[in-house]
Amino acid sequence: MSLLMPLAAVLLVSAQLPPSTQLRLPSGQTVSLSADSVVYEREQRVLTARGHAELSSDGVRLRANELVYDQAHDTAVARGDIMLVNGLTAAVAEEVTVDLRTHEATVKNGLFMQKRGVSPEQLL
Repeated sequence: MSLLMPLAAVLLVSAQLPPSTQLRLPSGQTVSLSADSVVYEREQRVLTARGHAELSSDGVRLRANELVYDQAHDTAVARGDIMLVNGLTAAVAEEVTVDLRTHEATVKNGLFMQKRGVSPEQLL
């Protein structure tokens, strides 16, 4: 069972959210999630993070105004002021959908950039 369920329950009850929370996905992968507010919809198994939302895992970092994590499909959708960094590739866009298992991304109205001679951290 994913740690997302008990974590989401704690986040909903707590008035204060930690600045960053580690989540273990059903795939076994660990991701870091941070945002101003987090809401979990139990029946849909969807976690929505709003305000300075950031999801990072294994060299992929996704920042946006809103991040929606679909636990059933292991995907994240970002909307608003998006920046996606995966290795030396960065993207800015209106909307980005990321498959957290494969690290494949679909970008809507975006721009991809690739740099040489810099580290992924320098792109952020």
